[in-house]
Amino acid sequence: VDPADEQLIAHYPLDGDGLDAVGDRDMVAVGDTSYVDGVSGLAANLDGAGDFFVQADPNFAVGDALNGGYEITVSCWVKSNLYDTDKGFIIFEEPAGNDDMDMRYDEAGATGSGDAVLKMGITTTGGVLQLETASQSQSTRWQHVVMTWQSHDRIKGYINGMESAYTAQSGASGGVLTDLEALIIGRGGKDTDPNSCLLYTSDAADEEDSVDL
Repeated sequence: VDPADEQLIAHYPLDGDGLDAVGDRDMVAVGDTSYVDGVSGLAANLDGAGDFFVQADPNFAVGDALNGGYEITVSCWVKSNLYDTDKGFIIFEEPAGNDDMDMRYDEAGATGSGDAVLKMGITTTGGVLQLETASQSQSTRWQHVVMTWQSHDRIKGYINGMESAYTAQSGASGGVLTDLEALIIGRGGKDTDPNSCLLYTSDAADEEDSVDL
């Protein structure tokens, strides 16, 4: 992908608030969110007891900007106080007991039978795409976690700059992003500290320039 074709949809430093550093898609904190030292500046401390971020104005919904795109990259620094846990930190729909559209810790991978994995998923017009990282991928230290997908390619996950080995990974799929309803940071988290979350995409109109077929 040519970086010139990428569009930074939103950037949330979470450095004391939920403001979008590049646009108007601000987040607001729910619950008694506090802030602690992060990788860069402050990080949001979400205690798993009703603390999370939701979008302040549905008229500037992240999902509306992502749907129809031929690629997506979500980058986030995150740290949990628990190992081998089962909680989400980036969610693109109201939680309904499934893993179709999120980035999360997974105690036991449902598909690959891994242990203490990270699970990531999106929905495209080609179907639901998911991955489960190698066993023991979770950590109580800061991790830079990235999920990426391009049309006609596989969904991929990176931890601290390296592509993960997988216990499960959907095959390559065409189509465009669909059914991304919202953006929720930290809902379901258990003492999770997210810091500096970024979301990229490319428009459907840019497919020929941004996707290697």
